Parts: sequence; C-alpha cells; structure tokens
Amino acid sequence: MGRGIKLNVEVAEDVSLIKLDMRRMKQVLTNLISNAVKYSPNNSSVTISAKNLISENNQKQLEIIVSDQGFGMTKEQINLAFQEYQTIANPNSGKVDSFGLGLPITKKLVELQKGTIETTSEVGKGTQMILRFPYLMQ
Repeated sequence: MGRGIKLNVEVAEDVSLIKLDMRRMKQVLTNLISNAVKYSPNNSSVTISAKNLISENNQKQLEIIVSDQGFGMTKEQINLAFQEYQTIANPNSGKVDSFGLGLPITKKLVELQKGTIETTSEVGKGTQMILRFPYLMQ
C-alpha cells in the first residue's frame, strides 16, 4: 500500500546544460530523494527544483533543491547525518533504517564535481538539501 507522497518537479525554463558526471548525479539524487521520501509523513510531498543563479563572486551556478515536509532536524542532527556511520531514527517507522553512509557519500560526490551541499531544516516542518554546481568553461 502506498504512502501517498506526492513528488513535484520544478525546473526553471532558463536552466542550461551543465557538464556533470551522470552516474554520480544519479547516485546523489537517488539518495537525496529516497531520504526525503523515507523521512516524510504519509500524504505529504517532496519537491525537486532546479534553477540558475549567480553566486556572490558573479559566477553562474545550477541550484538543485530537494525539499520535504518531514520531521526536520536540529543543527546537531544535521551535523551527525553527514558523519560516516551516524544515523538518526526515523520517526515514521520508529527504527533506524540506515547505515549512515548515504549523506557522507553524497557530499563527497557533490564536492568531486566542484559543487556544494547545504542543509536547511526546521523541526516539524521539513528539510531542504541544496546543491550548487558552477557552470565551468567547457
């Protein structure tokens, strides 16, 4: 039986092609989306959005955000989630259903492609995983 989680995808019309490793990006997005679904309550939504932005140093970047309406995390839990073998119990299932490697690996894969990953979260409201990749000269 399904959990009724709606998946929304929002891609800005002006998003340009960017040179990233397709295999690594598949692993990154699969991990972030599956975490968002896993930690979201029934009948909520997960949104994946992509848009261009200009950084503080005037460089064009691709920004991808995976956001959920899950239980959210404290700053301490966010720091813990990015450490290898550290886990956070899933309040939707009452158990820890992770080995604690997904986010540390995701962070490394993003950084290998000159990107950054940032997390914003509010307990009881949800979490946003924000990826930014520079458009490099080809």
